[in-house]
Amino acid sequence: MAAILAAHDQQGHAGVTSLAIALNARLDEVEAVTPGERLLISELLSRLSAAG
Repeated sequence: MAAILAAHDQQGHAGVTSLAIALNARLDEVEAVTPGERLLISELLSRLSAAG
């Protein structure tokens, strides 16, 4: 996750949308969360992605 955050511009609305899309695409690679947490995070990231 840190690599994704470091690789994207975090300024402005487009930056947030881009980060949400990138994180959601790679969420399955994160081992530190439970399946329920992954579902919640995915839902939140999807909403952020759609807001752009």
